[in-house]
Amino acid sequence: MSHNPRSILIPSDLTGETRTLLDYALSQPHPVGARIVLLHVVHIGDHVWSMLAKAYDTKGLEDQLRALANEAMDEYVKDHPDDSQFKIEVQVHWGQPAEMVMQVAASEKIDEIVMGRHRPDTVKGFFLGSTADKVLRSARCPVTVIPF
Repeated sequence: MSHNPRSILIPSDLTGETRTLLDYALSQPHPVGARIVLLHVVHIGDHVWSMLAKAYDTKGLEDQLRALANEAMDEYVKDHPDDSQFKIEVQVHWGQPAEMVMQVAASEKIDEIVMGRHRPDTVKGFFLGSTADKVLRSARCPVTVIPF
């Protein structure tokens, strides 16, 4: 049975590896009019955020972080010329990465998630798992994980 997703979600941490994920997704068979949602989740730990909220205008900081993330995502999109076979959408959200990936996948009716996974660099990372591991355990659609 062939899998030709109409909607693919690519969570991005705004590193160069996002290009690899985008290239992979675009190289897979998909129907005309398929869409790719590039997602970046801005995440700062709750304890850090509470300290920032006391010292700064956090709304302004959040807006600046969103603007920077949107700029970076737009650069990825510019590197791939428009093609009638797919539509690329950029979304930037604030929250816990794995939870937000699952929320966006559900709300956007995503058929497949394509994401990267870095090797754990600490014992804690190995035992607690990465965002990719959390998504793999919770996803209700196929997940392709590309190791970096």
